[in-house]
Amino acid sequence: MTMQEVCEYKERTRRAKCNAHLELVRLQYGEIRGFTAKESSKVFTKGKSVFRKVKTHSFTRLWNHNNVPIE
Repeated sequence: MTMQEVCEYKERTRRAKCNAHLELVRLQYGEIRGFTAKESSKVFTKGKSVFRKVKTHSFTRLWNHNNVPIE
């Protein structure tokens, strides 16, 4: 087999596997569709949160050397 034939064979087998899997999913779950507006409003996804580091450092750790008891 030449390189071109191997590439064509590989592409055919890849597509055949993909189609077989898609048919299996369709039989198992029915047609695949997106969420409706009602369903998507029920889904809660948490976004990326940002925690401030500057204020906690300047209010606590920066001044810890002043917490030494006076004798």
